[in-house]
Amino acid sequence: MWDSLRQDLTYAMRTMRRAPGFAVTAVAILAIGIGATTAAFSVTDFVLIRPLPFPEPERLVRMYERTAGYSRMELSAANYRDWKQASTVFESLGLYHLAIGNLIGPTEPLRVEGAAVSADLFPTLRVQPLIGRLFAAGDDRAGAPGTIVLSYRLWQTNSAATPA
Repeated sequence: MWDSLRQDLTYAMRTMRRAPGFAVTAVAILAIGIGATTAAFSVTDFVLIRPLPFPEPERLVRMYERTAGYSRMELSAANYRDWKQASTVFESLGLYHLAIGNLIGPTEPLRVEGAAVSADLFPTLRVQPLIGRLFAAGDDRAGAPGTIVLSYRLWQTNSAATPA
């Protein structure tokens, strides 16, 4: 077996020396193919195969609203409250809306991605903060003072991981 492998490698090296342009092209095509396959598997694994990082992820659903002319729309806050009051099927409901903003402080402004969420989103996902508290029921009523939950990464990088 080793003798056969040695002969194959010797033949491959002789062939590559005779046609270096072909050899470089073949190696480049192989590298692109392997790279594309690895990237496709990584995305598929992350999106489709791995479970969500929450307890009982198979019980989580995302709901949309359907109206004439739109196949799906995010729920409005008023419709969310109505659905929550009328629901007899779901154990818990939480609402979120993705948002992007600028975090302004003593250093340069920082563009951050976040979400406006209802007070019951984190209990629905069954997650707890590392320190501090989650939202209270009164935090999402009209006129309530702003409350924020920072991601671990933002807390580490922007707040120097200080508990305050």
